[in-house]
Amino acid sequence: MYKSCDIKGSVGGKNIIEIEDGGSISNLIIDVPAKGIWCKGRCTLTNVFFKRTCYHAVDFGNSLDGTPKLYQVIGGAVLNAVDKVFTQAGAGTTIIQNFCAQNFSKVYRSCGELCSQHPRSIKMANCKFKGPGLSLISLNYNYGDTMYINNIQLTYPRIFFGCQEYNGTRGRSTLKPEGQCLPQNECRLRSCKYKKGSIIVK
Repeated sequence: MYKSCDIKGSVGGKNIIEIEDGGSISNLIIDVPAKGIWCKGRCTLTNVFFKRTCYHAVDFGNSLDGTPKLYQVIGGAVLNAVDKVFTQAGAGTTIIQNFCAQNFSKVYRSCGELCSQHPRSIKMANCKFKGPGLSLISLNYNYGDTMYINNIQLTYPRIFFGCQEYNGTRGRSTLKPEGQCLPQNECRLRSCKYKKGSIIVK
């Protein structure tokens, strides 16, 4: 449950679904949860649709577990994400393919504060996004995060950044991006890297 469908009103809520290590779900429509799905370890989400999210749609992993895990999203969509769509706290790699989202803050965020830190990786391909939105990917350059994207399509309203970099921390901090790239340009920062044309802006 949530007090209001925003970050402040939902942050204390519980995840509507918790998936144990190695689990999967498919062909599911989720209405308006305070918090969406928590994958405690390896997981596969296939064709999961969120009508609206009040906090995060999906949280991947446990930051206290430093064993790299694989988190997969195949198909599915998210509408009206007040905050982030996907966050990754656990070590390992998130793969997102054939996914769509509209009206969000950030699509993917490597946990930036109040978590144990590990190198994390995001691979995103064959996805479509419609704004308004702030950024597709947010990484911690100081912990060696990496990314790969291909065939990403953006449509108006505007999505401002393809990738943003942060100096992540284990404690509490007011994080501000220390580097960011426009979607249509080549990106060659410390963790944010993609070729021109990887993101197609229509």
